[in-house]
Amino acid sequence: MSFHVCQSLRRAAAIAGTATAIVDGDLRLSWAAFFQQVQAAASGLRASGVRPGDRVAIAVPSGFSYLTLYFAVPWVGAVLVPLNTRWTAHEIAQALDDCDPTLIIVSQEVEAAEHALAMANVPSRVVWLSEDGGLGALDRLNGREEFLAFCADGDDPAAIFYTGGTTGGLKGAVLSHNNLCINALNTLWYLGLDDTSVHLHCGPLFHLASGARVYTSTFAAARQVILPRFEPSAVLETVEREKVTSLVLVPTMVRMLLDEQARARRDLSSLRIVTYGAAPMPPALLRELMAALPDCGFANGYGMTELSPTATAFTPADHRRWPQKLGSVGRPVPGVEIEILDANGQHVRCGAPGEIAVRGPTVMLGYWKQPELSASALRGGRMNTGDVGFLDDDGYLYLVDRLKDMIISGGENVYSVEVEAALADHPDVSECAVIGLCDIVWGERVHAIVVPRSGTSPSESEIIRFLRSRLAAYKVPRTVELMPDGLPKTAQNKIDKRKLRDCACQDQLGE
Repeated sequence: MSFHVCQSLRRAAAIAGTATAIVDGDLRLSWAAFFQQVQAAASGLRASGVRPGDRVAIAVPSGFSYLTLYFAVPWVGAVLVPLNTRWTAHEIAQALDDCDPTLIIVSQEVEAAEHALAMANVPSRVVWLSEDGGLGALDRLNGREEFLAFCADGDDPAAIFYTGGTTGGLKGAVLSHNNLCINALNTLWYLGLDDTSVHLHCGPLFHLASGARVYTSTFAAARQVILPRFEPSAVLETVEREKVTSLVLVPTMVRMLLDEQARARRDLSSLRIVTYGAAPMPPALLRELMAALPDCGFANGYGMTELSPTATAFTPADHRRWPQKLGSVGRPVPGVEIEILDANGQHVRCGAPGEIAVRGPTVMLGYWKQPELSASALRGGRMNTGDVGFLDDDGYLYLVDRLKDMIISGGENVYSVEVEAALADHPDVSECAVIGLCDIVWGERVHAIVVPRSGTSPSESEIIRFLRSRLAAYKVPRTVELMPDGLPKTAQNKIDKRKLRDCACQDQLGE
């Protein structure tokens, strides 16, 4: 079967045309009106020269226009490329050079955007959002043409979502219409969303963890409420005012919301389902959340951008049935298979740890313009995740470790090799390593260990200041440690990060 992401919108307009679809501040649109707005934007894209297969990059805050582009771009067969608005100008320019978009849609609110456009080597047309955040420039171009047929097939690329690379550069995961639609239908299955649901988008829509819920909610014809950014008081006030039923949160968001709720209580009784994930969830925090929302259902899972993004689900029913399995990330969603492999690619026995490999229709097409990396990741017809886990006798997956060089801080993936590459540019740095340390607020914090060049003694503040111009704020180390005697090495003369982590953990315990 072949899907198109805009099928979800066409269905919602057909079955719930007069119902409220979008709430963005004072703006409220029905599904019929939203459908017309998407068609107008798609017509504007077509008039601006966008054709099937072209990339359309967007660097704008979360809002109504973002949701419009989620459908208007694939409607004309083009490929949506959401850019992280927290990136520096250098990082945005790097992504633009990589995806070579025909059109770039940006907002003045993204401070690095204008500088990035000057740095990028792409002859793209640029459309700036209007002051009210609307797509007026595209609307003025359109001829009100209605595209009755979608300009793409199920296996055609629908979007490129960039994810940090373990080689130090960006990787663009190419996801097809089938990938995104099947993921939406899978999550719809265990979340139980329908046309009475109200989903609040409070995470950034350039992240697939939040963005994928756009398609799921649209398939359900659920009302979608959008906040431009996560602010605990605004989230709780919106849940109360709009009778929100569904949320997606990372653990740091959970902590902030619980603290805010204790300070100024709001009526959260409308919540039916809270999905948590994207970072390790401390058991004590989960118990506190469940106690605070006793009538709410909860869901967790395992996934990654390359998997569209969901591979497993620990459903609300699992939370009720298996309290002893709360440390699990659940079982495979329909159509997905999980395999646990040893270093030789052979299956390991039940309960034994190994690399998690995933098969199924939600596995990405590959990495944009990186055939060798794609072949390595997709060898054997499956996504080899690099994460370590095991399956229990009931088929539930448990994570043992993540990619050893990846740090999850506040729900953001930080690849240590990328930070190390930036650190190496400092004239006083001879050698360096970056690791993640436990942090009560962020889950993990980025920690740098630096060997200074002979005769130099760079300060922590100087190194952090140096990195701020090269990396997004969430990637910049929060702490820096000088190690003049050199970093520990393995027998293969590689930096022994395990020893660094062990020593750092011992130091934390001694604090």
